Amino acid sequence: MLSFLLTSRLREMGIAHYLLRAAPDGEGNWFHLGETQHVRQIRLTHKVSYQPAFVAHMTGVIRERHLPLLVDIGGKPRADQFNLLAACTHSIVLYREPEERREWLSLLERARLAPLAELCSRQQGQDRIDCVNPVLRGVISGLDRDPSLRHSGIVFEQVLLKVVSLFRATEAQAETAQLALAPFPPIVLRELGQRLAVPTHEQRQTWEPAHLRQVSRFVPAGCSLGVYGPGPVWLMAALAVLALPAGAAIFDARFGWLEVPQVIFDFQPGQAEVRVGHFDSDRCLVEVHLPEGVIEPDPIHFPQLQPGLGVILSGKLPAWYFSALARALAARCAWTAIYDPRLERAVVVFSQAANLRPGDTLPVPPARRA
Repeated sequence: MLSFLLTSRLREMGIAHYLLRAAPDGEGNWFHLGETQHVRQIRLTHKVSYQPAFVAHMTGVIRERHLPLLVDIGGKPRADQFNLLAACTHSIVLYREPEERREWLSLLERARLAPLAELCSRQQGQDRIDCVNPVLRGVISGLDRDPSLRHSGIVFEQVLLKVVSLFRATEAQAETAQLALAPFPPIVLRELGQRLAVPTHEQRQTWEPAHLRQVSRFVPAGCSLGVYGPGPVWLMAALAVLALPAGAAIFDARFGWLEVPQVIFDFQPGQAEVRVGHFDSDRCLVEVHLPEGVIEPDPIHFPQLQPGLGVILSGKLPAWYFSALARALAARCAWTAIYDPRLERAVVVFSQAANLRPGDTLPVPPARRA
């Protein structure tokens, strides 16, 4: 929860960074924003154990970072998970008991990380600051999953100040540097949202599916483009489809700029498990699960689907993966939609059906497995 509160405030302040969840627990920002029981069930569906491939992937991402990273380690590392710690530079420790603190400090000393804060975390009670420099020590409260109980106090503000002092580059500076590397003319989602009058709450644009109906006013169809900035995966996928038959790229904070990979309709077991279920004769649900918790930007192998179907895509997947599938399915399917756990509905990103258009949403009832 601390990492979620920090990333929210850093975005409000325009501080360039990326929150990397280096634990395969199925969580994302949506977990803290959606309806409690619903998002908990989704989290359990996508939760996996630590795998060597996951640890190696995340370690490489941390070492070769394209933006300053907040790394949520998830818990005390074991065996090769220690590499995740060693790839970082600084630490913030949350503990409940003194013995837990001692264990963490021993690990962090081995990893040679510079300590920023060591804080006893309590769900209830008052914040307390024992020391600010060189290491913030004290008691922090209010880090609750329930928004009605969640709050930030004086200790959180001190943690934030320490992180801001490290992440000095502004979003504008980082953005300028990254946009210069874009392989195609870039679309900055923040700027696009301003043109579309997308509402902003605490400096975060709140995109809604209906905004897709206006995107073509400002983004020409059939022209290559790069997509930069935070936004819903269905928005990025819709833009990637709009670019067809030209190329598209997505900026991913883990990899930098990625041209949307090729999709090969010849499924082979690998990093992804693909499950196809049917609601009825003209639409299906495709759920993609990552047993190792990560996927590399290689050509995507995907099963053949019956031509002319409407397809709903679901899974804890990066934007470039959804974008690749949406582009590939545009030539084969009547329409494609992407499930959004925050909305509890699927958002249509492409359609050649008379009764659907991009920005429409659909319920996702239980599907019969194929």
